[in-house]
Amino acid sequence: MRLDVLDRVNVTREGARLMKGYQSGRVVEIRTNLPSQGFTRGDRGVVTGIEGDRVRLAMHAGGEKLFRPDALAKNLRHDAVSIYQVKQVELHIGDRIRWTDSDRKRGLNNADLARVEKAGNGGLVVSSLADGTVHQLKPGDRMLEQLDLAYAINVHVAQGVTTDHGILALRSTERKLLNERSFLVALTRVADKVALIVDDGRKVERGVLRNPGDKTSALEVIDKAAVGRAAPSSAERGSEPPAEAVTQRTDVPERYLERGAHRVAARAVDHVIDNVINRTPDRQPDFGL
Repeated sequence: MRLDVLDRVNVTREGARLMKGYQSGRVVEIRTNLPSQGFTRGDRGVVTGIEGDRVRLAMHAGGEKLFRPDALAKNLRHDAVSIYQVKQVELHIGDRIRWTDSDRKRGLNNADLARVEKAGNGGLVVSSLADGTVHQLKPGDRMLEQLDLAYAINVHVAQGVTTDHGILALRSTERKLLNERSFLVALTRVADKVALIVDDGRKVERGVLRNPGDKTSALEVIDKAAVGRAAPSSAERGSEPPAEAVTQRTDVPERYLERGAHRVAARAVDHVIDNVINRTPDRQPDFGL
C-alpha cells in the first residue's frame, strides 16, 4: 500500500515566524486559533507562493488565503503552526510504523509504535506494539497521513521503547547530539545485543564523556564566566590530545562509577566500525539517527 504522508519539518517556534520554512509545496497546519489572520485551529493549506511578507496557501477546504508568519505571537507555549513536507511511503504486512501525531480519543500517541496487519484499498489495519490494541484506518482517516516507517528512529523517539537487538549509529561531528544522557537512553533501549556504528570511536567516546547532557541556565553560564571558566575557543575545541594519551587514559567520571559502569577502551569494543577505509564523510544532517 502506497501512502502520501506528512513529514514534519523541524523548525522552532521562532523559526515558524521566518519565511525560509515556507517552501512551495509544503503543507501548513494551523495549531491554534489566529482570528486576526482569519484562521482557526485545524485549518490546513499548501504553500503556492510568497507575496512579500505573506505566504499564499491553497486551503484544504477550498479557496486561497494569505498567511503572515511574522505576525505569530512570540510568547506562545505551544506551536502555532506545523510545517510538513509531503512524502510517499510503501507499507507491507508486518512493517513497523510510528505515529507522527496524536489522536487522543483512539489512544494513538505521537512516537508510539505499531505493526501493519493488513494493507490495501480498504485502508490500513495496525496493532499497537505496546498493548496489542488493533486499529482500523479507513480511506480519508487523518492518521493515514500521520505515520512513518519505524525501522530507524532517533533517541528521543526511542524513549520508552524496548527491543531485543538494535544498532546505534553515532557520528563524531554531531557534537551537540553526543552526550551522556542520550547515549545511555539509546543503550538501555536494547535488552540483549547492541551494535555501535561510528565514524571515529575515540572522538565519539570523548564527546560522550565530556558532555553530560544537562540543561544549563543563563545564570549558570554567567557564574562560570565570572570565575574564569569561559568556554574554550574554536582553536582549543579543534585540538585533540595525542592518540597515546587517549589510549592510556583510564579515568572514569564519578557519575559512571555510581552506576557501576567501567571503562572499556574504544578499540576493545566489539562491533565498532572505526575509521572506515575510503569512506567520504556524509555532511548531510542525520537528525540524530
